[in-house]
Amino acid sequence: MAEARREGCHHFRAPGYDRFMERLGSAGHDLPPDLSKMVEELPALDTRDREVRQGVREVADFVARRREIIDRAARRRPDRPLGKGRATSYGRWARSAPQMIERGERLARDPLLTPDDRKTLQKALARLHAAPDTDALDARSLKAWEGILDRAEEQGCHRFFVEGYDAFVTELDSGPSRSPEFNMFVVGERSERWDMQAGQARLRFVDRDLAKALGERDEGGRAFVAEMHPYPRWQREAERSVGELRDILSDRERFDRHLARVPGLERRLRETAAAVSDTIRRDAPVRKEVEAAYEREMERERELERIRNPSRYMGAEIDFGR
Repeated sequence: MAEARREGCHHFRAPGYDRFMERLGSAGHDLPPDLSKMVEELPALDTRDREVRQGVREVADFVARRREIIDRAARRRPDRPLGKGRATSYGRWARSAPQMIERGERLARDPLLTPDDRKTLQKALARLHAAPDTDALDARSLKAWEGILDRAEEQGCHRFFVEGYDAFVTELDSGPSRSPEFNMFVVGERSERWDMQAGQARLRFVDRDLAKALGERDEGGRAFVAEMHPYPRWQREAERSVGELRDILSDRERFDRHLARVPGLERRLRETAAAVSDTIRRDAPVRKEVEAAYEREMERERELERIRNPSRYMGAEIDFGR
């Protein structure tokens, strides 16, 4: 039962539930009211379970039906969008889509849904919701787009990382302007690609800068810490990189897809940033002594300058005396 609750599904889905019900049923009528009620409800749950599974299959089959229509159109009239007239296959499919979406969303709220069926349903609903955005594409482009989405699902990643996505967007973007719906799709994917490229570059730069900061400090050793001027610049840049990573990790919605793409990347970044921050903290006492010694040296030089050139400071001292 506890496992079913963790999975967010009905106790009917708990491992061993069937065997438990069989043992309860063999106990006859000597059951507490709550357990007796569970036994009585089992046939209804079985029936409902079959209905839910069938509903998930029908939603998934409906999505697959769209793919069949696209594939056929790509063979017969690749340069034209799918027709949405009342007599066309796609037109009939599109008119049925809202009802199927409503049914899928109702099924998604059913506690009898298994985790696997929930994933299947979520993928199907995502395709159904996104379908109208691509209706203006010609059949050949639409088939290529669906292939990109299929590979992204198989690889468990954003479509940006799928082979062929960049070329697909480039081809559409460089082609002639068409309908407003087509242009809106192209603009949207161009923007999505740019945002993904920017996020990828930002993460790459932070990874590089953190590793560089740690490498420079390790290579310089204590002598580097004891130098007055290079270290503060290094510290500012190192702290900026740590802060940049903190910003990235706080924007999970945008950067999770990039972090998940490289196994171990987030852990490595966190460990490198922690090492940089720890190094700065360990260096702090030495830096305090270095800066104090530097200030004393500057004060001695100013005093020597006053001795060598008393006339430069005489006017200021007289004015101060007044």
